Amino acid sequence: MSSTSEDSRSAAPFRELPSNECERRLGQHTIGRVAWNAPDGPQLLPVNYAYYNKTIVFRTVPDGVMSSPSLHRQLPGVKSPPAEQF
Repeated sequence: MSSTSEDSRSAAPFRELPSNECERRLGQHTIGRVAWNAPDGPQLLPVNYAYYNKTIVFRTVPDGVMSSPSLHRQLPGVKSPPAEQF
C-alpha cells in the first residue's frame, strides 16, 4: 500500500516553466536525464550536457541505446553527427 494518497498526488506542485526560466536552469547545470518511450517501456538515462545558444548537447556512443531511430522519431530536434566523425 502506498503512503501517497490520491488527493496528494492530484495536488502535486507541477507547473509549466516559462522559456527564460528553463534556459536559466539549463545554463546553471551540466547533469540531467533523457527520457523516452522505448519499445520495451520507458527509458531514463543520465547525461552530462552543455547548454549553449539555446541548444542542449550531449555525447553518446554510435551503437548505444540513445542512437536508436525510435528515439530520434520521438524527439524531432535530436540530431546525430555523421558516423565518420566518430
